[in-house]
Amino acid sequence: MISFKMLYLKYFPYNPRPFQDELMDRIFMSNIMLCEAPTGSGKSIASLCSFLADKKEEEKIVVLTRTKSQADIYLGEIKKISEKIKKTISAVHLVSKQEICPKLKYSDITYEEFNQLCRVSECEYRDRNDCPYIKLQKKLPRAEVIVASYNYLLYPPLRDYFLDRAETTLENLMVIVDEAHNLLNLDILGRKIKEKTVKLAEKELKERIPLRRIFKGEDSMIDISGWIEPEEIRYLYEMGTEILKEKKISFTFRTACFFLNAYKLRYNENFMIYRQNGEIFLKPIFPSKLIEPLIYCKKLLLMSATLSPIEGYATLYELEKAEVYSMPNLFPKENRRYLVIRSGLNTRLESRDAMLWKKYAKTIEEIYKSTPRITLVFFPSYEILKEVHSFVNFNVFIEPKENKELKTLIEKIKNEKKALLFAVCGGKLSEGVEFTIDGSSIVKTIVIAGLPFPVPNFELELKRELYDRKFGYGRGYFFLHVLPMVNKTLQATGRAIRSANDRAVVVFLDDRLEHYRYFPQEIREELELVEIEKIREKVEEFHKTYA
Repeated sequence: MISFKMLYLKYFPYNPRPFQDELMDRIFMSNIMLCEAPTGSGKSIASLCSFLADKKEEEKIVVLTRTKSQADIYLGEIKKISEKIKKTISAVHLVSKQEICPKLKYSDITYEEFNQLCRVSECEYRDRNDCPYIKLQKKLPRAEVIVASYNYLLYPPLRDYFLDRAETTLENLMVIVDEAHNLLNLDILGRKIKEKTVKLAEKELKERIPLRRIFKGEDSMIDISGWIEPEEIRYLYEMGTEILKEKKISFTFRTACFFLNAYKLRYNENFMIYRQNGEIFLKPIFPSKLIEPLIYCKKLLLMSATLSPIEGYATLYELEKAEVYSMPNLFPKENRRYLVIRSGLNTRLESRDAMLWKKYAKTIEEIYKSTPRITLVFFPSYEILKEVHSFVNFNVFIEPKENKELKTLIEKIKNEKKALLFAVCGGKLSEGVEFTIDGSSIVKTIVIAGLPFPVPNFELELKRELYDRKFGYGRGYFFLHVLPMVNKTLQATGRAIRSANDRAVVVFLDDRLEHYRYFPQEIREELELVEIEKIREKVEEFHKTYA
């Protein structure tokens, strides 16, 4: 492969790590690329340098992230690049208007309510051209790099708005989709409404709302045109706005916004409106249809530490012609061990009872006894976590449900010489959280207490039928059950080894061995089958070796 080192190393502010040259070469050469690169490989800085080396003056780099912490990583790297080249790279972090508004400080209102209040309220900041959001938007046309949330380019109504404000076109964009495995979970672009919201709207209006009847009935798809008239939505919107002006919160306005969005998207074949458990949902169906407009960008890079099996994601995202690259694990093989029980435990629905939870608790206790520092246990759900916890005889730290409690918990854990921590796959502790002191991980054993398959429901069955129709019989199960399970598991197992000096053992307490073939080659090749009675001995042996 021809190397373009001189072009991208001009921007690179560090000494390249193993494989980073190859990664930057591939990114530079590719128009569309799916990239799996492990934690600690420096994929963020590599992607930025490759894009900057290929960027023309009129083009913009757009980095799509899901969380503020991920956005901060890119903004920090851009600052380092600017220092390296001794020239400021113009970068804008595009946050929502609600986050930076100095006037409307209402934490319990929706974004739609905030936006409407902003439109109809008098504002001294806007009057004197001092609104932070307007100032931010004015920077977009001149920005070389824009860091924003997924919604700005993936949600159809927002994409045109973004392009207009940035004074650009898709063809002049170079797009990085960070943590691209998140596109599996289309809830981030979906909406829902409860009947309770409409009841509260009726209370505000002191009259019955006809569309409330939509909540009655069995779980099913809904043709919104047969239930709602545009005049009804308009009436609710106008009345809700008046209530909003007075009370700063309006369930009538929330009701109007949901059904207005549903009505606008009623002919969009990639959105489905359905009733499930007495709630109404509006959700995308295929992630590929959200990504599809981005193939017209100059460059498109979707990357994550967990895109296994990467060919599956290429098919699901309908990017079969894209460059596909899986970067090898950079950390020493001897620093890790993967163990899986041969038989005796799994969290199949039909297996769940008190005896099972008691057996899980006993096995986890044995692993905890043989582990120094922190044992981090991930369960498929909060419900299973609670069941197992009721049989554990040790003090256990439990993942909080509120984000505000997370920082306090992590600090407590760091002060413990030995601790047992229970968390949930796909929860707050499985992604973007560091259990490190002076750069070294304090998590020494990760336990996957049951493979985190999604619980079957009407939505999954509905989507599975649509996926089978599109991709072929049986593929729906793979895309909707297997891929999310593998991804959540890999996110959880990645919490332990964060640098080349970290050592940890990962224990899979689920004997459904047929599913481990979908895991990365590293795990498949290193996975050691162990009798459940020998688990403690194997964990102890690993930790004694590196004591």
